[in-house]
Amino acid sequence: MKKNQIATVHIRDMAVSALVGVYSHERKKPQRVVLNISFSYKASKAVKSDDIKKAVDYHALADRIKRFLGKRHFILLETMADQVLTVVKEDGRVVSASVTIDKPGALSLARSVSVTVS
Repeated sequence: MKKNQIATVHIRDMAVSALVGVYSHERKKPQRVVLNISFSYKASKAVKSDDIKKAVDYHALADRIKRFLGKRHFILLETMADQVLTVVKEDGRVVSASVTIDKPGALSLARSVSVTVS
């Protein structure tokens, strides 16, 4: 085991309902958005102990993000992604992260529109 072990976690295709959009009809009814989140964290203690309390608990993180998004309305995907990134980085062990949010059906000519922040 390395002394400064870094682990990278990927949460893929996390579907949640959220209020997001510029148009008035988008502010009334939650829409499905799909999140892809990657973060790297200092994992030496978690690796050594095999203890979830020493790791960044991705299940708990996903629950926090879902609750966070359920309490807010966003006009821009960029703002939503940036604020989710802030939630991810609240754990001081996280050294880097990126968040991609897809909004399926946002354009009639495309399957989805997505924004990535890091």
